[in-house]
Amino acid sequence: MEYQKAIRACKEGCELDLLVSTRSDRTALEGVDPWRRRALVRVRSPPLDGRANKEIEAYLSQLFHVPVRIVHGLTARMKTVCIPLEEETAIKMLEGEET
Repeated sequence: MEYQKAIRACKEGCELDLLVSTRSDRTALEGVDPWRRRALVRVRSPPLDGRANKEIEAYLSQLFHVPVRIVHGLTARMKTVCIPLEEETAIKMLEGEET
């Protein structure tokens, strides 16, 4: 997929822009929305009491093998996460996870 459209370098490593779909039947990455330039991620949790945010952070932390945190959009469907890895490394890991 075109994950390089949704990711950019930052001071701490890189940032990945997400478009989140909650209450899904599975937790997974679903590619990239080319118009919004955001990676599509589905999570099982509802958007209540921060449960979806915790699931996103846990899922992406497991995928990247480093602690990932949401830095923008805590209460929105469009979020940005900070990944303490180089941009190229993160893209390779994302492309390996494609569904």
